[in-house]
Amino acid sequence: MKRIISLVLLGLFVCATVSAQRPPIRKKRTVRRIPPAMLPYVRTVTANIRLWEFDRAVPLEESMPEHFARGGWRLDFTRPLMNASAAMTYHADHAPVNSAEILFIVNRKGTDWNRARPLLRWKNKPQELYNTVCDLGTSGNWRIFARADVQTLDMLKAVLRPEGGDPMEELLAESLLHEDLNSTTRTQVPHLFGKYGNKAIIPLKRSLGKAIASEQPVEPFFRAFKYINAPEAAMEFRNALDSGYPGLADRVRQVLAEIPYMKDAVSLYVDTLKKHMYTESCIKAMLELKEEKRLVPVLEMLRRRPGGYLELVTAVYTLRRIQTGKEVIPENELAERILMLTAREGDVPGSAKMISIKSSESSYNAKLAEEEKRRIEPLITSLSGASDKECAVLAALSLVLFSPDETAFSKEYIRRVNRYGWRILSLLPRKDALSIVLKLRDHSTHDRERNVFAGIAVRL
Repeated sequence: MKRIISLVLLGLFVCATVSAQRPPIRKKRTVRRIPPAMLPYVRTVTANIRLWEFDRAVPLEESMPEHFARGGWRLDFTRPLMNASAAMTYHADHAPVNSAEILFIVNRKGTDWNRARPLLRWKNKPQELYNTVCDLGTSGNWRIFARADVQTLDMLKAVLRPEGGDPMEELLAESLLHEDLNSTTRTQVPHLFGKYGNKAIIPLKRSLGKAIASEQPVEPFFRAFKYINAPEAAMEFRNALDSGYPGLADRVRQVLAEIPYMKDAVSLYVDTLKKHMYTESCIKAMLELKEEKRLVPVLEMLRRRPGGYLELVTAVYTLRRIQTGKEVIPENELAERILMLTAREGDVPGSAKMISIKSSESSYNAKLAEEEKRRIEPLITSLSGASDKECAVLAALSLVLFSPDETAFSKEYIRRVNRYGWRILSLLPRKDALSIVLKLRDHSTHDRERNVFAGIAVRL
């Protein structure tokens, strides 16, 4: 019995000794009120970064036992969900959130931040947008780290103005490799590269190589190059177009034709026009960049060998605007007025056709045709007698080719418009009309369009 009591007392003594050696567990002190030292930073963030709201402040040593955490703070911010309805499909513990964390660590002399960084603790909840961790740099007596989406990190860097830290252009380039809600990061981040200039090109090229190798979208990277808008960025477009990589050239040209336009890529716009691609967009780009002198020879080439009717119309009308300095093409305006004045009651499906009970439908239609003739005849005379025969033929062809979705207009309205087009075409000099139609028959890049103009040529 004495031996049993002795063993029990010994066990209690050992447990008490081990317990005394453990560090005391700190009671969590979540602070809803903003600590005075953090007040300027919280005010700066909430005032300058839209939608982020301060949630709580927590002493850093509560989540990190490391010595460098003493005296530091973790600030939590939240933002409303962009897709709140989707969150309902998740279990409460796994629902996505929009949160950001900023760690303020006392910048003690001799701290090795490269060794300290892996020891930092971050919340691990699914986010709507791609999140990453950034060393923002030093501000006063603090070393600042943050976890958030890259747009927020970029804004934090701008409003807190810390010194040093991670190169933001590298984080932005890496973010384009990640898909998130509605491709938000890939869609909205490219415009941020403009302020980083040429120093962002190397990180972008590195991430672009990874995207090509893993068959991810390359368009966001080339949109980023466009916002850099420098000769070196334009060269990346040229390198991609000359690379011969399957499918890459078409995607690059698509981005090239988008807004904003690149001042150092005029030769690329010319090359794209010569390939009969993105004609309207490339013409707009060169006009906006005040490159009319380089544009006119290309327009003349497209005029001689058009890749299609719309391309020919765009080239000829642009030439006329450059030559006359006027935005309106009179012949095209006449054709549009004919389109408008040809419409009758009931031509739009679902609209009412008002017929008097004292007249038959045939007499009603005859009356409408007579009224329409009085409205349209002066326009036909003006268009067929226009001095600019090339524009007149193109305007007449727009009526001949008018074929919208039949759910938008009645078949009878479409036939009437087509008949007016043929009538105007027959009143114009046959040589002028046939010359344009044969060009389109011989050079259009679309089989169906070539067949249509072959039929028009036979009828002429």
